[in-house]
Amino acid sequence: MAEIVLEKLLDILSGAPQLLEIPKQLFDPNMFSAWMILFLNILERPVPSEGQPADPELRKSWGWWKVKKWTIHILNRLYTRFGDLKLQNPENKTFAQMFQKSYAGKILESHLNLLNVIRVGDYLPDRVINLILQYISNRFMRVLEVCTLSFGTIKLNLTNSLHKIQRVGNINMARIKIWNHRVELM
Repeated sequence: MAEIVLEKLLDILSGAPQLLEIPKQLFDPNMFSAWMILFLNILERPVPSEGQPADPELRKSWGWWKVKKWTIHILNRLYTRFGDLKLQNPENKTFAQMFQKSYAGKILESHLNLLNVIRVGDYLPDRVINLILQYISNRFMRVLEVCTLSFGTIKLNLTNSLHKIQRVGNINMARIKIWNHRVELM
């Protein structure tokens, strides 16, 4: 039953606001807030270990991980679209300000919490890790300006997670080395 619900949700998410323009209905703060609450709840919900395939190749295509992957992908696209106020046209500027103030920090916090599962020895698919690192590497400085997390917490979580990711392997080591260097400079 859970897989059917997840497949339906995946269908909704994959057709959701991942395009360059979001539907006009989503510019309504109440409607957008409902979507963002859904996305953030999906990211924060733990993936059940029951029913999870033991084989890593099968595990990354499991419904629960697909939903998380597509949710992260959609949130990354939304941030790309509304994360920089300098790139906004006048009619989107207010919406972009609301997005940054209300959601950019929460997205970063959810992404860091997901990366933290690696540090404690749990599984996270390579593609999910890649999408999270893309978000962080492309948006970290802008998100940091509006993030309510303390800088020390972000640095500690990021450093611990990146060191653990290095040991897992199959991740772009050049990107990890660049991030280790950036974190050490902070």
